[in-house]
Amino acid sequence: MATLSKNRHLGGGVFMYDVDIHRSSDYSTPNFSSLSSSQISQEYISRFIQRVPSFGVKRDGYWSTVHGERVEKYISEHLFGVRNTGAPGLILGTLSQWYPKFGILDLDDKSAWIELPKIQESFGLSLEQSSIVFETSENSYHILFRPEYNGKPATVRLLHEILGPYAKNHKVELYPQSTRIVRAPYHAGCKIKRTYQNKIDNLGNFLIAFDNLFPLELKSFDIQKRIDKKLIPKKNQFMSLPTKGVMKEGYELYIHGLQEPNSRYSSQHKVAMYLWRQNVSPEMALNELMSWLVSKNNGYSKDASSIANGDNRTLSQVTKEHVALVDHIWNNFEKFTVYPDSTHNSHNGWYTKKDIETAIKHSGGNVPRFKFLAKLLAYFNSRKKLRLSVHRNNLASWSSAATYLKHIEYFENNGILTRENSYLASEFAKTIKLHINPSMSDVSEGFHDDFSRALSLQESLDELGRKKVYDMLVQNDFTKQQAYQYVESLVLV
Repeated sequence: MATLSKNRHLGGGVFMYDVDIHRSSDYSTPNFSSLSSSQISQEYISRFIQRVPSFGVKRDGYWSTVHGERVEKYISEHLFGVRNTGAPGLILGTLSQWYPKFGILDLDDKSAWIELPKIQESFGLSLEQSSIVFETSENSYHILFRPEYNGKPATVRLLHEILGPYAKNHKVELYPQSTRIVRAPYHAGCKIKRTYQNKIDNLGNFLIAFDNLFPLELKSFDIQKRIDKKLIPKKNQFMSLPTKGVMKEGYELYIHGLQEPNSRYSSQHKVAMYLWRQNVSPEMALNELMSWLVSKNNGYSKDASSIANGDNRTLSQVTKEHVALVDHIWNNFEKFTVYPDSTHNSHNGWYTKKDIETAIKHSGGNVPRFKFLAKLLAYFNSRKKLRLSVHRNNLASWSSAATYLKHIEYFENNGILTRENSYLASEFAKTIKLHINPSMSDVSEGFHDDFSRALSLQESLDELGRKKVYDMLVQNDFTKQQAYQYVESLVLV
């Protein structure tokens, strides 16, 4: 439990709560100390830096935009200082992902330190594991938090639609943004001023502290009260499903440009899909599509040549095409809660053969229970913990609002999990402790496509094949008839 102490007076009659969290060992966390420096740097990049199409580098007080280079070239100096001495060197900056994993409130004023507690309280970030505060330079502070909407990842557009007016009212900047770079959190030149952890003295501890932050539920600030419907895409709803084919083609086209005449329409769709899968925001995708067409048409597009020669009519026509294309892809996938690769993996998790076997073993011969438990294991996999606060909407999405409690009760009665009485983070999040072990694997060890996007449960079962799934069932005390019926109900042709 958290113990709060009013032990620091900040002026103006306002107290800042320092929070001392005494964690049970049940809150298992990734063992970052066992990772190499390059591996832990990748963990940092995956959370805080958008690689494509560009990122920022600040050196000697000036920002520049870096396009087409690997961020790994700069990451060591950003995190650990010049030649790993801790002396501040360059600073990396990032544009927002379409689904950002973090939010920042930027306070930049002489009175910022005095106003900071009031700002945190106004945004619901004052108590417990809600935020980490950095001093980025003299009289400048960043309040770092994790945004969600109704227990799901939130787009940068939704983040700014909801919190933007609050930020403007309090005269603070809200980041990340689609077209303005913000310095990535935790670099050699910053100081951590407030955290619920007793001590953050290395990158691994910082990543653990960030991952354990309670999400800021944007829905509680949403005056529009959006209706959150679960929509299921019809078969062939989109030209290309995220896990099928276009990623490799889109990447090759993005890097090398058009490959033949009369291919612009199909090629720009594949490039747009690649950018979507890379979690690029719609605004940046539009800029990148036009830049790509003009610079990498390889002489195969008359429209690109006309645009390069200053033909504004053609520019307007192609821009409208790109706007329609980006709106179609980004809005439809958002509507059906289909996420870009990094968001999909981190939110939904992934499946291994071991996890599927475990779910079958403990499902009691019931197909809906098997699916629910498999998705629960996948969810815990991506977070590498045995005890988590899980939003009610996630539980319902793995079965239905009418049945998920029945599944939880069954698994609780059979010793598979414990549902704790206390709510964490919000009234909609319930703490669940597993008594069986997920594989705790990396996504590369689970079922995934050529670009490490985790396959869905159905796709994973298809990858295993009917025979292997059948054998798993028979080995777990199913009769052959039961196993056959089970496979028929689970695996699509």
